[in-house]
Amino acid sequence: ERSLNCACCTRCFNKFSSNVPVGECQGINTTIVLEITASGYYDEEFQWHMLADNSSTPLLQGLYSIPEGTTQSHSYSTCVSPTGCFTLESAFKPNPWNAKKTATTSFYANGQHIVSSDDATIKFGFSSTQDTLARNSCDTYTVCGTNAPEGSTRRTIFNMLVQLSGLTKILDKTSIEYHAACWVIGQNDLDKNLELFNLKQQYIMALLYFTDGNSIFTSHFPNDVCIWDGVECNTNQDVTSISLSRRNLAGTLPLELGALHTLQYLRLDHNKLDGTVPMELGNLFHLKKLNLGYNAFHGTIPSEVSELPNLEVLNFTENKFSGTLPTKYASTLKVVDLSDNRFEGEIDIFDASFASLEHLHLSTNFFKGTIPLEISVAPQLKTLHLQGNKLSGQMPQSLSELTNLTELILQDNDLTGTIPTSLGMLTKLNTLLLSYNPFEGPIPQEFQSLKRLSKL
Repeated sequence: ERSLNCACCTRCFNKFSSNVPVGECQGINTTIVLEITASGYYDEEFQWHMLADNSSTPLLQGLYSIPEGTTQSHSYSTCVSPTGCFTLESAFKPNPWNAKKTATTSFYANGQHIVSSDDATIKFGFSSTQDTLARNSCDTYTVCGTNAPEGSTRRTIFNMLVQLSGLTKILDKTSIEYHAACWVIGQNDLDKNLELFNLKQQYIMALLYFTDGNSIFTSHFPNDVCIWDGVECNTNQDVTSISLSRRNLAGTLPLELGALHTLQYLRLDHNKLDGTVPMELGNLFHLKKLNLGYNAFHGTIPSEVSELPNLEVLNFTENKFSGTLPTKYASTLKVVDLSDNRFEGEIDIFDASFASLEHLHLSTNFFKGTIPLEISVAPQLKTLHLQGNKLSGQMPQSLSELTNLTELILQDNDLTGTIPTSLGMLTKLNTLLLSYNPFEGPIPQEFQSLKRLSKL
């Protein structure tokens, strides 16, 4: 089960917390194993942290209370850049009793053992001879045709981007990742006051703009992405909104978009985007509106996306999605539009999470089965579009409980039986389309009470 933790690390006795991002590590999966022993008659306190690229902010850290005469084992994992340089520091809190105590730290990269030591300080990093991480190593790397030694601005930026996209993509000179990385590094190479989050935003936005059909990103774009066309930021200069409808965007959606953690609105409809929706978008915990309609996306909808905790609008209309619908959704959703795709199976998605849902559009797919009785768990529904499917059976009486409905469109299905007289209770209806179904019997007289009805 996916774990959602706070953005910062928490230090307290025997507790540790860090980000657990959705998606695969694009760098190197590292594991740190601690074996801590305290002999004698008193508890010991032990603390450690892992630093990267001369930063003073720990990647990982922990603080433990070790009861007397015991041994504890702790294991932690994180994703790092394979071209980075790292330091592990650990220490027991001094006490006057000088009891015997030991702490052994072991480090693994992608399952490969790198080092085990009881030293208080352990350094390791990129090795050009081994082409991986090694102890007491941090070799110079060639970045965009120029050497980038340890501690240089160029190296710091490069390590961050490699962690986002992976080394293979960034080294491929034909890739958009390579061009975007070289543009970001070239724009900021001499900046001694780096804001890494701002650079990350530059890189991710450059990746997105590379999909406009241009093979080379235009270098005249300003560093400040907040003044780019279609981008809005908050007062902290964090990107909160991207609106690039009808921009001729093509290609796949960068999985790196999932690292824009402050993003609230993403609108990329009416373009030529294809491929699958990256599960990494499930990291956008502040996202409220997601509109990818009128593109050529295929595959299924990741549950990590449909469950985003603040999502209000999910619009994937007019694509090539297939398979069954996700079974879990955010309780904040107000609009779900998955019409004109290739979804199939039954519509068994109704539960308490739809209590705030106002618009559900599932028309022109391949859904079968009956309209679920549980539909009444969405009492705020105003529009329900299920036309153009293969729904069968009778219309459930529970439809009459949706008293806020203004549009009920069920035409072009295989619904049978009589039209429920209870639909006459839906006095807010202005559109009721039931044609091209093999119903029996007359139109209920109760429909005379539908005074707002303009389309029947």
